[in-house]
Amino acid sequence: IELDADTGDIKKRIVYHEATGKPQREINYYEGSKEKDITIYNENGLPLEKTQYDLENSLPQVKTTYYLNGNPKEVVEYKDGRESQRTKYYDNNNKQAQIQYDEHGNPTTKTEYDNLEREIASVTYYNNKKAWVTSTKFTEFILKFDDEMKSKSKKVLLVDKHAVMTGERSS
Repeated sequence: IELDADTGDIKKRIVYHEATGKPQREINYYEGSKEKDITIYNENGLPLEKTQYDLENSLPQVKTTYYLNGNPKEVVEYKDGRESQRTKYYDNNNKQAQIQYDEHGNPTTKTEYDNLEREIASVTYYNNKKAWVTSTKFTEFILKFDDEMKSKSKKVLLVDKHAVMTGERSS
């Protein structure tokens, strides 16, 4: 146990493996007894999981990192108690994929990377509770797709035999 020299409050508590003597769990505290973060270690002393909290601002966990062989494998970030972003990593610590979520926990964007962190694929998700696709969501998608193709100086012919097309884009 590590104490604050001025206040006498606990700053850090470490629990050790009986067999190896290496850290098993480490807890860091805010002033008083509020947990700031908790790290869990394997029997070799390598981190397995670290969860961070923002209890000073009365928020639950804000970030959890999962490790494999001491390297980050996946990081989950939270906003207002809900998952907001999930990032997976290759063994060399480069980003493999990243998923972002809306305030309801639905995925909005997924981006995949190669082993050198170059973006290789990006998917934007649209969802609606009452319909598979609405004209508003379809229009948002088409306008975004059009902007993306224009920025790459590409021309695309989109054929949809079920759509009724009227008017032109105003911009």
